[in-house]
Amino acid sequence: MSIEKLIPFEVIGRPPELTDAKIVYDSTRNVIILFGGETVGGGGAVQNGTWELDLDVGTWTQKFPQNSPPARTKFGMVYDSDRQKVIIFGGLTAVTAIVRNDTWEYDGSDWIENTAVVPVELDGRAQGSMVYDANRARTVWFGGVNLASADTNKTFEYDGNSWSLVTPTASLPDGRQDSQMAFDPVRKIVVLFGGFEFPGFALMDETWEYDGATWLQITTALTPTVRVRGAMAWHGGLQALVLLYGEISGLGAGTSDVWVYDGSWSQLFPSDTVATDRKLLAAAGDTKRGTVIMFGGEPLPVTGLNLDETWEFRRDSEWDLLQIGFDLADKVKLEVLNGGRFFLCLVADMDNF
Repeated sequence: MSIEKLIPFEVIGRPPELTDAKIVYDSTRNVIILFGGETVGGGGAVQNGTWELDLDVGTWTQKFPQNSPPARTKFGMVYDSDRQKVIIFGGLTAVTAIVRNDTWEYDGSDWIENTAVVPVELDGRAQGSMVYDANRARTVWFGGVNLASADTNKTFEYDGNSWSLVTPTASLPDGRQDSQMAFDPVRKIVVLFGGFEFPGFALMDETWEYDGATWLQITTALTPTVRVRGAMAWHGGLQALVLLYGEISGLGAGTSDVWVYDGSWSQLFPSDTVATDRKLLAAAGDTKRGTVIMFGGEPLPVTGLNLDETWEFRRDSEWDLLQIGFDLADKVKLEVLNGGRFFLCLVADMDNF
């Protein structure tokens, strides 16, 4: 039996309450890396802190590299598993500031800016979608808003040296902001869902797939409701993408639903739901444990505060609030018994437990 629940302890040194930060899973070092975000939604202090969550011992630690990108929000961040580097691109340096087009890479020790020339069409982007296509070893950026504050539907790719404009064949998704996008390593395809058109804040419920040559709109029997500012990540235990939370109306209504996509959509109904609807959360697939890690976000309805919780969507499709000391090298399981009693088992072989 696999680990289903993990040991709770008090969190020490966790990141501040953040909205619109980004996290990725570094599969080489088995850590979650967090960068950027905003301390208070809609006008707070924009951050450039780098944090790491060590999944072997369950501790958040702030890193202080010699170099760091300028503080930002509404940017893209991925983990390039081939080059073993975190990549960030674009975003806003403050709520009303410049749309950026700079590229930075993090190797676990320091951030280095890649100053290679970008295409003239990539004058700056924010609120777009960015994923790493491990099948083709390319970082893919789609959509977002440019320097002229206009929606775009252009696709760009980064090969570790430079960015290039891609001209896919056939139809393209309309320009949009704040979509959810992730890479499916089994089907070897990029999946895009939702977003909104500006002006008007018309929310979308379209599903698109991109194989490196063509964007294709997918029609399925079921589909999630329209949404923006949620998160989508690969769940190794389910062998599918999961779509988490987000904003489902222009009036700020949120949702806590969970959907799974493997070529078609189906909804999951966890019994241990996360209490707070949220938007602008961060999520990443932990491929070693076969789960998804979620951090932070802005509560909905908006309260003026942000969240600093770390959650795991487990292999059995349930939620756990993770705190310091979880995992212990996959040798611990916590069972919650009737009457609120707890039973701790230390085992040598979890497969036979």
